[in-house]
Amino acid sequence: MAKRRPLSRVSAHYEKLEAWLRRKDTPFFASSRPCTADFHVWEMLDQQECMARAYGFASPLGDSACLKAFYQRFRELPELEPYFASGDYSLPMNNKMAFYK
Repeated sequence: MAKRRPLSRVSAHYEKLEAWLRRKDTPFFASSRPCTADFHVWEMLDQQECMARAYGFASPLGDSACLKAFYQRFRELPELEPYFASGDYSLPMNNKMAFYK
């Protein structure tokens, strides 16, 4: 039996997010400035990226140019630099029962 890939189902969801960004033609999901929705989407993308790295999978972002740009743009927001530089960002993202950190 083939090993089940935990990230195999994200591509359909990523295609929807990619299409939304392409259609809106804005740097963030609702406008030219980040909002609450962007934080949520970025966190989900970041968790999937971390999981892919932990298991040696290719990035789930694949060929999603708009989504990749969003992911990087959000990560580089100057207002968030203190958080990403802090110990808080390096804390495990999942509880003890999760199978990756």
